[in-house]
Amino acid sequence: MKKHFYLIVSCFVINISCNSDFDDKIDSQLMIGCDESNTEFQNIYNNILQDPNSYDDVSIDLEVHEITISLSSTKNICKIGYQSQHSNSTIPYTIEIFDNTNNQIVYSGSHLFSQLNTSYVTLNSPITLNANNSYSIRRIQNIISTDLSDLLGRYVFVNDLSNPGTTNILPATSGFLTIESSSSYSIGSTSNNQYLDSLVYIDIVFEN
Repeated sequence: MKKHFYLIVSCFVINISCNSDFDDKIDSQLMIGCDESNTEFQNIYNNILQDPNSYDDVSIDLEVHEITISLSSTKNICKIGYQSQHSNSTIPYTIEIFDNTNNQIVYSGSHLFSQLNTSYVTLNSPITLNANNSYSIRRIQNIISTDLSDLLGRYVFVNDLSNPGTTNILPATSGFLTIESSSSYSIGSTSNNQYLDSLVYIDIVFEN
């Protein structure tokens, strides 16, 4: 009888311990969020759109669309958001994260995105971006047909009617994120300073 009692008590204790460990894991996962709504990038993009002379457009038929950013605190990127403008939905884009401070690629992956709206891909492992370093986030499309529309992407710009094409909308900051610049260019081009007065849409989602 005593053996049965001790066995029951032992199982009860083990069960509590296992459940506690499981609950701790769940709580830990819930604490680390990866929320793609109301991101710092979206805040900056939408703030620019508040200008009555702003335009939210799909254009810029160049292979690389890029934003250069810096952070005031170290953060992990967990998702990337983009909308495909490609005529063939099965052709992926390359997403690249380049550490300008240390001159190295910290992430490169091939991803498909929805043609209907901005969709998000979850990175297999979060990518850590260090505070005060400079990083470039690139959307690269080098698999193209004869249709230049395959290179298009969403962007926003502000048109100064008194001096068209010269309005500087960057740098811009929201929370810990500063978008220093945005550019679009052809692979192998000696110049990567085209469309500097615009902001291309590549959403970055950081862990909470």
